[in-house]
Amino acid sequence: MPNWTSEQQKVIDLRDRNILVSAGAGSGKTAVLVERIIKLISDENNPVDVDKLVIVTFTKAAAAEMRERIGNAITKSLEENPGNLHLQKQQTLIHNAHISTIDSFCLDIVKNYFHKIDLAPDFRITDEGEKKLLMQDLFGETLEELYSEGNEEFLDFVECFASGKNDKNLQDIVFSLYNFSTSYPDSRQWVIDCAKNYQAETIEDLNDNEFVVQGVEYAAAIIKGFPAQFEVMERIMQQPAGPWMYDENMTADMESVDELIKISKSSEMGYLEKYKELYSALDTISFKNLSRKKDDTVDVELKEAFKDIHNSIKNSVNEI
Repeated sequence: MPNWTSEQQKVIDLRDRNILVSAGAGSGKTAVLVERIIKLISDENNPVDVDKLVIVTFTKAAAAEMRERIGNAITKSLEENPGNLHLQKQQTLIHNAHISTIDSFCLDIVKNYFHKIDLAPDFRITDEGEKKLLMQDLFGETLEELYSEGNEEFLDFVECFASGKNDKNLQDIVFSLYNFSTSYPDSRQWVIDCAKNYQAETIEDLNDNEFVVQGVEYAAAIIKGFPAQFEVMERIMQQPAGPWMYDENMTADMESVDELIKISKSSEMGYLEKYKELYSALDTISFKNLSRKKDDTVDVELKEAFKDIHNSIKNSVNEI
């Protein structure tokens, strides 16, 4: 019998209420869930048949592992109590139990109740390759229709986002947005809400605009870490075998991002002003290549550590 923690035991024993468990990898979630299920199906006063439970996971491998663990646990319980008719029944029912991925469970529901949702019973799930081809065909037809209509808003969209000699970039943007939106319960409403972030009657309205606010806060969160990174770079250079030849680079880097740090710290600017100032400052930043001077007395690991931080700051600026 495992030695459960008090929190794990609570999850195993709680009944007649919703439970939300948040735990990291390797914390024993699956083992606790299996134990909870075993306790439910072997309860002396109110036993539950295993095929009356719905147990869903995110992957087929996890579902298969869960079924195996529950089956093994039932077998072990039967070995301890071989005459238990209820457990014998569970050993038979485990093969029909609803232990599957969320997708498989939903598909099973639709197949069994297609008549309730006005769906043809011969429907099937398209594979990813077929789905991609269908989407591309539909996208091509839609573009053709919009081009022939000459819709002004659509043509503005093309001017802003199309690049090169074809509309591949447009397709990538639309598909990326579509795929991301489908992770939300109401994907259409999510897209509508996103569009609201770009709507403003006046320039002043942008001061509280979610797009501007999040943009500035996102940039500020990254920039906030720059001073600490420069301190580490300086300590690396000051080591007896430190890469002294990068001193000029570090000074130049600090000067480059100094304006960004000042803007992000300013308490006198509104979000819109900060947004514009950060944009202007980012537009002028350039990083020099690291010095190529060689010195055999310099520690290679210290040199690489300095390079890593230097590249990290460059990448962070590019990301912003």
